Amino acid sequence: METTVEKQGKTVAIFNLMLSGSGFENVNVLIEKGKSIRITGRRVYDKFNKTLKVWEEGQVDNIDITFSLGDVAIYGSYNFSYTNPIKSIAEKRIAFAGKSLTVAQFVNYNWNYSAAKVRDEKMNWYD
Repeated sequence: METTVEKQGKTVAIFNLMLSGSGFENVNVLIEKGKSIRITGRRVYDKFNKTLKVWEEGQVDNIDITFSLGDVAIYGSYNFSYTNPIKSIAEKRIAFAGKSLTVAQFVNYNWNYSAAKVRDEKMNWYD
C-alpha cells in the first residue's frame, strides 16, 4: 500500500505510513498542526512454526496513542530512551528542544510509548 496524505485546514491525515520496522500494518497519523499528533494502527510480531515450517501471525499490538504539545515523548535512544517535552507539531516534523524528527521517526520511537517503561529503563540503567 502506498502512503497517502490528506490536508484540511490545520489538520493533516497520513494513511499507511511506511515505517522502517517490520510488522507495522495500517499505521495512520492524524496531525493537528500546533496541537496534537495521534498514531493508530497495529504491529504484528510474526513467529516461525517449526512443525509446519511457515511464518504465522503472533502477538498483535493495537496502536492508538495521542501526544499533545508539551507532552513528554521519546526523541532518540542509545543505551536508553531520551525524552523531552514536544515543543512544536508541524505537518512533516515534530520538534523538541534542540532536536526534531520526521513524522515517521517520531512514530517509530513513540508508537508504544509508556512513561513508566521509560522510567524503569532509566532506573535499571543507573543501577
